[in-house]
Amino acid sequence: GITTIGNYSFTDCSSISSLSFPSTLTSINSYAFSGCSGIKNINNWGSVERIGEYAFKSINVETLRLSENITSIGKDAFSEITTLKTVSYDGLKNPTIENVFTNSKVTEVSVKIGYENDKFCELIPKTSEECGEEEGNCVYEYNHNSKILTFTEKRIGAPIKEITSSN
Repeated sequence: GITTIGNYSFTDCSSISSLSFPSTLTSINSYAFSGCSGIKNINNWGSVERIGEYAFKSINVETLRLSENITSIGKDAFSEITTLKTVSYDGLKNPTIENVFTNSKVTEVSVKIGYENDKFCELIPKTSEECGEEEGNCVYEYNHNSKILTFTEKRIGAPIKEITSSN
């Protein structure tokens, strides 16, 4: 079966509306679906572990549910998605990520209870470098009743985003 979708494989292919990846797929390379403005759903990540740079730039999803298998997400993989509001991650470990949601409009990020929170702020868009580049710049409070994580930037102390967590 297919294990990799190569660089630029479907770039600017506007006729694709939905994606469901096979269980054999482990890697989606750079720009693979970049500019595919017709994509409104990613239904199944299969066994994808690695997503390359700009792989899904400018698609049109509102909700993104990232599989627990994903261990690496390239720079700007989900950038320029103005429709994107909600992101959830099903894993418990921190994937390797860097400025994944640049110029996207994410307002809510949810994780499983038990998620390693030390680098979680890296998932939040750094449109104004809310978290800074240094590790440990974000602090968070967890409300056990509402299951809401609220992140704050240490230097300013102002709330950044509201983050929900579910089982």
